[in-house]
Amino acid sequence: MNITINRTQLSKVLNLVAKAIPPRSTLPVLQSFELHADDRGLRIAATNLEYYLRARVTAEVQAWGRICVGLPFIEYVNRVPGEELRITLDKEKLCVEAARDYARFPTIDAGEFPEWAGNLQPLCCIETAILNSLVRKTIFAAAKDESRPLLCGINLEMGQGVLRLVTADGFRLATASAPVPGDAEFQATVPAKAMALLAAFECDEIVVSRAQSETSLIFSSEAMELQSQLLMGKYPDWQQIVPKAGDTKVIVNREEFVQACKLASVFAKPDLGRVKLEIGNDQIVISARSSEAGESNSVIGAQVEGNPITLASNVNYLLDAARSIDTEQVIMEFQPGISPAVLRPDADEDHLCIVMPMTQVD
Repeated sequence: MNITINRTQLSKVLNLVAKAIPPRSTLPVLQSFELHADDRGLRIAATNLEYYLRARVTAEVQAWGRICVGLPFIEYVNRVPGEELRITLDKEKLCVEAARDYARFPTIDAGEFPEWAGNLQPLCCIETAILNSLVRKTIFAAAKDESRPLLCGINLEMGQGVLRLVTADGFRLATASAPVPGDAEFQATVPAKAMALLAAFECDEIVVSRAQSETSLIFSSEAMELQSQLLMGKYPDWQQIVPKAGDTKVIVNREEFVQACKLASVFAKPDLGRVKLEIGNDQIVISARSSEAGESNSVIGAQVEGNPITLASNVNYLLDAARSIDTEQVIMEFQPGISPAVLRPDADEDHLCIVMPMTQVD
């Protein structure tokens, strides 16, 4: 290996790819970067075995090569002065030469690095901005508790030219969809942590492919690729959770609702996040009380159709749902008793958030 490369570009790509390195591992190769120099420049990869991230950076390549190097390499590249680096391989040591600085790093045989999936089957191509928008609108409702691993993922459903993403953690649900060219049909659940990495893709379109083993999905552009293991099992039938039209329908300004919830969260008990909503007379009163912090009360105007209702909910769940909605107005629907609440945009958009259960209070 013998390459000349821009230090700033190398540092940027290393820091992106490093998101796939686990915090700790008994396998040294998982605490390293795979460097692969060829006629297309330098490809950098890292993996935690659950997902695998690799990206390309432009480089002047005098000699091809492939090797793994540990985390001190990224620290050095981030700190060394100068804009150009020469990287060579000498007797199993990776040598990095700057204008006035020189360093050598121990290496690991690239043969120990986990292999990238082969024989890929392209499924669809989607605009990066659209895919990331779908992820943003749903990822907040994925479970954090790994005791139910399937709910820690984002479920992707493709059919009839529509890609739908669904998340649920047992207390809330979110779903959003968008039309996508192609007639492919598939269903897969990808870890939410892996889907969050798609925000780093700086490209117009992402190709979604499936490995021949059908145990992983690959998201790829010309410069960056993400391979993720799938969470195996049948995802819950989320459509059974969606309630019918509520008895009480509310249209409220999103920013005013978010602001009122943020104020109430100061007084809601951290473990429950419980706030009270009193809906009626063309307004919503959002209040919270705790013996330690005190109490608050916010009144915001709203268009209310149907019966007045008073209920309690987790303010953080309401905030996450409202923040995921892009429109100026939010539609909320409620039913009496202990039942889910539905939040969605006021525009004709297939985006839905459910917060449950909602506890009715006197």
